[in-house]
Amino acid sequence: MASNAELKAKILALDAESEVEGLSNKDLVTMLSALNTIDDIESADAGYTVADGKSLTTKRGILGDGAQIKAEDLAGGQEAIDAFLKSGHVVKA
Repeated sequence: MASNAELKAKILALDAESEVEGLSNKDLVTMLSALNTIDDIESADAGYTVADGKSLTTKRGILGDGAQIKAEDLAGGQEAIDAFLKSGHVVKA
């Protein structure tokens, strides 16, 4: 799991005005996931999303259910997307 400092840096990179001080690791993960989801909606180009009730650790951080995910977000690329489709962690948008 990412450290609080790493999570804070990622959050502030997405939204420099976010209040991150004093938050627990769990709260920081939730905030980052929400910001990633907002970013995904704003830059949506269909493709794949994280399945309901699931989350994935990616190059962009932890993505929660409904977040758009692309092959370049994963170390395994399209092969990883295909595996997550098969396991039910990712669905076609």
